[in-house]
Amino acid sequence: MSNNKNIYEALYASSDGVVVPRHKSAALPAAMLFIGGILVAATFLTELSLPSWLLSTIGLVGGVLIFAGAISLLVRIYGAGRPFHTGEGRFLKVEELRFAKDKSAEVARLVREGDFDALRALRHDGVSAVTATLFTSPAGTFRACQAFEFIDLEMRPICDLKIVRG
Repeated sequence: MSNNKNIYEALYASSDGVVVPRHKSAALPAAMLFIGGILVAATFLTELSLPSWLLSTIGLVGGVLIFAGAISLLVRIYGAGRPFHTGEGRFLKVEELRFAKDKSAEVARLVREGDFDALRALRHDGVSAVTATLFTSPAGTFRACQAFEFIDLEMRPICDLKIVRG
């Protein structure tokens, strides 16, 4: 987890303000809380002439919406944020490419050269001995990548973060 934190910090520091941490909108979780509250309140209205099983179902759905909305709202407000490309006004796509240990040198070379298309074309393996974290802007004007290798029960960088613009 600390490597994820480090790669994000390096991304923000090395991008010259092009990539910044930003939270997703809190509008959807707030709407879930509001609708859930309305549904729960509706179960207590004595004027409703609905069967008790339906009132219970409405109350349950409302309670689930309140719970899910509250958790989502807290994560969106207090979470670490996601990489946001200021020029394009959109969040970066984050991919984790996984390779076998014998591809370590090749993956590191491709990252250092900034050849991320060749890195994507490289055969992916089910194991996570070598992991390349790739960030791409929606229009493709900004790409960044860093590779890690699983050594002594932790992911260690095998190359520096490489940023390619344009």
